[in-house]
Amino acid sequence: MADVIEGKNVRIESEPLPTIMANANQLFYLFKNLLDNSIKFGQKTRSPHVVVKSALVDSNTDRNVADGSNYYKISFEDNGIGFNILYKKKIFEVFQQLQDVKDSQSTGMGLAICKKVVENHGGFITAESEPGKGSVFCCYFPVE
Repeated sequence: MADVIEGKNVRIESEPLPTIMANANQLFYLFKNLLDNSIKFGQKTRSPHVVVKSALVDSNTDRNVADGSNYYKISFEDNGIGFNILYKKKIFEVFQQLQDVKDSQSTGMGLAICKKVVENHGGFITAESEPGKGSVFCCYFPVE
């Protein structure tokens, strides 16, 4: 993705990430799809900016986590076009694209792949967004 990142003047910031037991090939596609979406659905008036963060979370620190569970949460926050949060479940379905972001570059499979990869590792993925203000995708991986 180096050519795309350089060509679109993308800024990516990342905190140190945890080591998790996972299929490296699948994690490659998870990260690639999330970064690709942040770039593809960036705003035309500014360069894409993606911040990747991680945290160890449990039910006391994150409302998405069930009691008694610990997860590594890896979040991808961008400054893109965002989407209406009413569609936050639909975007993870195969071949689903939001009407206002349909374009010839998107297959409607990227986020479905992301969901499957995280589920393959016993975790889950969430999305938060607001039109015009970017999106945050959070991947939760159980702590072994």
